[in-house]
Amino acid sequence: MKFLRKLLGRGDAEAPLSGSFELDKVFNSTAVPPLTFIDRSPDQPSIRQIRNALLMSGQIVCIHGPSKSGKTTFVRRLANEEGADCVLIKGTDVNDLNSFWIAVGEALKVKVEQTTLTSEKDALTQSKGARVGASLSSGLAALKAQASIEETKSLEATSVVHHASLQSVKTAVLEALEKHQSWILVDDFHMACTSAQENASPEDSQRKRHRIFDDLKGIVGDEGVHFIFTSIPREPIDPVGGGGQKVVDAQLGQRVSVFEFPAWNTAELSQIPELGFKLLGLEGQPGIFERIGKAALGSPLNVHKICATICLNLGARRTVPPDERPRSVTLETVRAAIGDFIRSQEIYAGYVEDLLSVDLASGSARVNFRNREISLNELILMALAKSYIHQEFGLKISNLRNRMKHVARAHRWSSDAIVRRLKVMSDITITLTLSSNAEFARKHQPIIFDNAANKVFLVDPGLAMYLDEMFKADLAWLR
Repeated sequence: MKFLRKLLGRGDAEAPLSGSFELDKVFNSTAVPPLTFIDRSPDQPSIRQIRNALLMSGQIVCIHGPSKSGKTTFVRRLANEEGADCVLIKGTDVNDLNSFWIAVGEALKVKVEQTTLTSEKDALTQSKGARVGASLSSGLAALKAQASIEETKSLEATSVVHHASLQSVKTAVLEALEKHQSWILVDDFHMACTSAQENASPEDSQRKRHRIFDDLKGIVGDEGVHFIFTSIPREPIDPVGGGGQKVVDAQLGQRVSVFEFPAWNTAELSQIPELGFKLLGLEGQPGIFERIGKAALGSPLNVHKICATICLNLGARRTVPPDERPRSVTLETVRAAIGDFIRSQEIYAGYVEDLLSVDLASGSARVNFRNREISLNELILMALAKSYIHQEFGLKISNLRNRMKHVARAHRWSSDAIVRRLKVMSDITITLTLSSNAEFARKHQPIIFDNAANKVFLVDPGLAMYLDEMFKADLAWLR
């Protein structure tokens, strides 16, 4: 709230706002602009703990929590306040320890000396050859392009080659970090180490992620070195606690701090439109801010999308000049914008259709619900939508089954049957285009099943709103 009060001139509630602001600098559908960033740390002790941990050296800071809840924005803003560059690494670019350091090196634009290793044919290794190279002039792009192992049958020979390239990249990265204050932020780490092998088990992926943490434990003790990991589930960023195939490591345990980023409540979300509409010279009728906050289902990104739709419907693409005021945002305007926003999410229509058709041949049993028959798939989606409405983020299967019984008491599907269906449903992806730039188009998993933690996550706030609207009549009595 400090930033809010400072910008609005509070405690002088009538302090005039000056300047003109473009709509996308106030409400933005891909990232939270600085103008409407809400600092929740004064009212959220857990955020203050995360802030303090980020300001200290010697720790790998891991943050898990709901998708699009502001984890990445919070870290980037704090790094900027501290005068540090926040270097973003996508979890999808990390398949193992080697690719982790290459991704960091590419982001830092480091250059590495050429390294060439050749192992001749050997009776013990049966290896025809292996080569890894990188040119000083073209840096890590060349390393990525030239890295090859030619019919190498020896795991030992392969590891020697990778180790040599890894050391050269690490050395260059650490030298760069010594010269410039940078925070390395690995975003969506739950997506790391999952795509290199189609048949890799969750345990294999977790072991690869653990190796990255293990490699960092001797580095983060250096002053000024910051590595931050974000994830939706806790499991991928917790290398020393709770279940899974993890190695108990006291030194690593002392180096890793794991925090949960708190979900947003309606009062906090309501501050975003209150601030943004003032910046754009719009007046809000009583109750509209809370209405937007409730409709957003705990997602600040949904708030921004709804508010942007409201402004476009009113023709307010930038701050409204004083001689054209007052231009009022009414409850009817808000309701219409929420409807427009939901109808614009047609990308989810095909995705939901795919979810509903999953494995129907083997799961043809149905249950009666409000005088109609529904499938297991539809009941799962209803329960997930209901859990999102109540801000239950990350449901254990036993809790999901209880939610399903709240919706349809007659259902008799077992936890094993639900898990089997969720595993198939979570493999279905949609392609999201986050801007007009094709580079930002990516495959996206709206539903994630965490096998190790036995939890399911509805991670897409847009899908949550779509399901809420889709099942509004069905679930109204459960709110």
